[in-house]
Parts: sequence; C-alpha cells; structure tokens
Amino acid sequence: MPRTAEIIAQALYEEGVRYAFGIPGGEVLELLDAFRTAGIKFVLTKHEMGAGMMAEASYQLTGKPGVLVATLGPGITNTTTAVAQALLDRSALLVITGEVAASLKPIYTHQIIDQEALLRPIVKWSTTIAAKNTFDQVRKGIAIAKGPMPGPVHFNLPTDVAGSEQGEGRRFAPVALRSLPRREDLAPV
Repeated sequence: MPRTAEIIAQALYEEGVRYAFGIPGGEVLELLDAFRTAGIKFVLTKHEMGAGMMAEASYQLTGKPGVLVATLGPGITNTTTAVAQALLDRSALLVITGEVAASLKPIYTHQIIDQEALLRPIVKWSTTIAAKNTFDQVRKGIAIAKGPMPGPVHFNLPTDVAGSEQGEGRRFAPVALRSLPRREDLAPV
C-alpha cells in the first residue's frame, strides 16, 4: 500500500508538476524521497523565500502549480513573503510544510508554531494532510490553487502521517470553473 508522501507526489506528478523548491529538514525527508521516486526534481535553495519565488516563477512559466517545500519553525516563517507574493500575483503555489508527529505535538518544545494559522491570511486554503483520503485533499488543494483568481494553498504534513500507509480511496475530480462566460452564453448584441 502506498505511503501518504507517495500519494502526494503521485497527485502532483499527475498534475504535471516536475519541480519542487525548498530546503530539506527531517520533517520533509519522506516527501522528498517520494518526489524522487515519482519523477519530481527537488531543487535545493539557500533560503525558503527564494524557493518560493522560484516556485512561483515555475507556475508563471509552465502554467503548472509551483511547489514550495519547507520545514517547521523558521522554515515556514521564511516562506511568508513568497507566499504573499504568489497571492498578490495570482500564482498557483502549493506550499507543503513538514510538522512534528501529531502524537509529539503536545509535548514537543522546539520550533512549534501554529503553521496553518501563520499562513491562513495569505493563502486561499490551508489544511493538515490526514492519514486517509490524501489524494482527495491534494486534488482539492490543486483545484483551489488553480481556480479563478489562482493563488497559494498550504498543506501541513505531520511526519507520522507522511510515512503512514493508506489504501487508495475514491479520487477527487475537480469541476472546471470558468471565470468568464462562454461566448455562446452571452446574449446577442
């Protein structure tokens, strides 16, 4: 059975994503391994803000969502300028942040902040990836990011969830939305 990180990587690959940008940390290693296996190249950067700008440029050049990967603490706080830029530029950006295991969160004392609350004001949607229906969550996020008025979405990925095995459930099929009416829907002039 596939692991959560593998399902995320597969959903992104199916969307046409071929690059992800960021700085690795222990909380995202499972995901980076899944990217490599799926055929998504991880581009190591010096700073998360630069990684976010590169991911946004990737969207602007290819039309495929850009992917920014960051770890917890200063890793996620360093993303905020790039994420806000993606919102203002209407760029589909997928921000994936690693987080300590859900079971450790109540007792872990190092670099713990509410990651969803931090990014919520500058993303279209923020969610913590669950240990089931991951493919649906990722497809929903991609649809929101690419929808009318494209923008960033945030996936928070706890380490215990990233490595957990899942059965593939139903597959989310996003509905295509149009921001402009079709010519045939307009009344004759």
